[in-house]
Amino acid sequence: MSAPHILIRNARIVRSAERVMEDADILIDTESGRIVKIDKKITLDENISAKVINAAGHPVCHAFTDLYSRSGEPVYAYRDSITKTAQSAAAGGYSRIVLVPEIPDGTSETAVIRHIKAHSQRCDCGVICASPIASRRSGSSSLVSFSTAISDGAEVFFADGNEPPNMLRDAMIRCKSAGYTLIVRCREGIMYGSGAVAEGYISKAMKVPGIPKSAETLALSKIILLSKETGCPVHAAFLSLKESFEMVRRAKEEGINITCSVSPFHFAFSENDIIFYGQNAKLDPPLRSDEDRSALINAIADGTIDAIVSDHTPCASNEKKQGIKEAPFGAVSLQSAFLLAVNSLLAPGHIDIFTLCSLFADAPSKIIGRSSEIKEGESADLVILSLEKKTAITSQFLKSSAKNTPCIGMTLAGKLTHCIINGKLIN
Repeated sequence: MSAPHILIRNARIVRSAERVMEDADILIDTESGRIVKIDKKITLDENISAKVINAAGHPVCHAFTDLYSRSGEPVYAYRDSITKTAQSAAAGGYSRIVLVPEIPDGTSETAVIRHIKAHSQRCDCGVICASPIASRRSGSSSLVSFSTAISDGAEVFFADGNEPPNMLRDAMIRCKSAGYTLIVRCREGIMYGSGAVAEGYISKAMKVPGIPKSAETLALSKIILLSKETGCPVHAAFLSLKESFEMVRRAKEEGINITCSVSPFHFAFSENDIIFYGQNAKLDPPLRSDEDRSALINAIADGTIDAIVSDHTPCASNEKKQGIKEAPFGAVSLQSAFLLAVNSLLAPGHIDIFTLCSLFADAPSKIIGRSSEIKEGESADLVILSLEKKTAITSQFLKSSAKNTPCIGMTLAGKLTHCIINGKLIN
């Protein structure tokens, strides 16, 4: 008998690029982790043993890629581990995540990158280690050694919004030369101050400091100008404002090499929701107005926004139990991101299944130079979706040690019935 196989029968393969659905069977070799055959009807040879999964006509798409996740480990390991973050990702349909380390001043980024690389080998999904462009190990900020970061295991470079313009420009020049897209968090850190929510009526109503819109638009304008000057491809992560989407539209029309993403919370919630969900809805960028939320959904529908990025950020329960001003930003989202998109984007008819799968798989994969093709010889990274079933978000449902999310208690339309990563059936 040959090595075991997985045979998916009655699949509806979502081919986002061609915008077609292909009805076919898919045969996977679990030993090589590859798709060995796609055909209308696959007949197994006598010497092939296979676990058969009946997709029953449900959509089958390439597993997802996330461009910005955190775990906490190693510096903040009490929040969550790399292993559990990867388990959350696999359960949420992700075959690979870009893990962005949190590195406090005085900590060696080299040690952190090496730790992530070493501890990601046993994970359920692929973990792509990102390196910051700024080294703060000496207490002051300087550009990292790109060659050292790459040799340590970094495969992506990111800027977190606290770098001076000259450093950001130098990093773009290095990234362009080395063939990388620079991922930039669109925040001007110095503008945040002690802000906790969006500046405006909600900050006044809650009597807490607000974060001005300019903290995002100023950062984005800097990114666009420097990308235009250096020619470096950039990915502007976590946009949330109507003005930001208009800026990206103009930049793309001008031919600037920019892509952008949003978090799932910013199309599923608005600033009004922080009254009900409190610290679990304290996010960075902050939740915005209904007008901004509508503009965001329109920007997804018209293709201005390229990808949906989880911004998975575990926090310890005692951290989130602090007051709204003191609690850290962030929410866990790897298991809810796709479901929120089904509920807020697909079900209301804002987008179709092809755009949905592109936002989670095709576009983010392309941004970091990975394949998302479903074809013979490619890695078997697949998810089977049921749009008719529902998923209850509970503390027990979440794989993460952290439970900080406004989604707990919700029942969302859609269910990921199966996830296959590198030929391995995860769930």
